[in-house]
Amino acid sequence: MCDSCMIPDETTIVSVLSACSQLGDLVTGKKLHDYLRDNSVHPTVTLCNFLIDMYAKCGSAEKALDVLLNIPEKNVVSWNTVMNAFALHGYGHRAIELFQEMEAGGIRPDAVTFSALLSAC
Repeated sequence: MCDSCMIPDETTIVSVLSACSQLGDLVTGKKLHDYLRDNSVHPTVTLCNFLIDMYAKCGSAEKALDVLLNIPEKNVVSWNTVMNAFALHGYGHRAIELFQEMEAGGIRPDAVTFSALLSAC
């Protein structure tokens, strides 16, 4: 993203993050995350969920968790994405701990939550 270029909107950023997730391109996804931080973009919960998903699908469950813990408004999608990442990467106990944290925070589980927990087990 250059100074003489147009500034990408959230739809563009989400599209690129989705492509990074599909390709497993952690390097480009991280650059986009850095771009957001460097340009003081305050991402919505939807954009944060796509960041979480990108890190999770690119094999960086801890970084996905870091994004989750640093967003002010978490929703069930945010939690489910990180729980699925930990379950997928063999950290079932951590996924279950996240479920407990989610419930303690007042977020209601859904069918995807329970699917993540079954995968974790």
